Amino acid sequence: MRKMRRHLWQSAVGFSVACMASAAVTAQQPAARQGPIVSDTPAATVKLDDLEAKPENFVGKTVTVQGEVDKLLGPHLFTVDERGWVDPARELPVSVPAPFSITVAEKAIVRITGTVEKVPIAKLESEVGPLTDAKLRAEIDKQPVLVATAVTDAAGKSLLTRKGS
Repeated sequence: MRKMRRHLWQSAVGFSVACMASAAVTAQQPAARQGPIVSDTPAATVKLDDLEAKPENFVGKTVTVQGEVDKLLGPHLFTVDERGWVDPARELPVSVPAPFSITVAEKAIVRITGTVEKVPIAKLESEVGPLTDAKLRAEIDKQPVLVATAVTDAAGKSLLTRKGS
């Protein structure tokens, strides 16, 4: 009888240790990532005004901004500005790289995460098509753009779709 209890106790201890080891391995695994584009670089939340005023200070950095869609220039390019603010001097161009596209309406409030990059006009036009807005074309030629890796609405729902999905 004593041997049977001892065997049962050893089995219970062994099972408990196996469960704890399994839980520890599961806890060490990274959580599944949300969103269509994965980036290992953490994003810094910045004020859209700061990014619009001195975009060159953010080149190469991954940032998150919130603003209002000002102009929708196709499925791969739009501009964003401060909510309810008419700023004729600067709108932030946002590029959505293929195979993704954006589905959003003008005046929509969006949260964008991406990398600030100096993108040559020829490269951008090869991705989004010809830029017919002369003011925007000149601005992109001299200032960096935000290359989006995630765009969400005010509720946190992704606005990016993958071609063929």
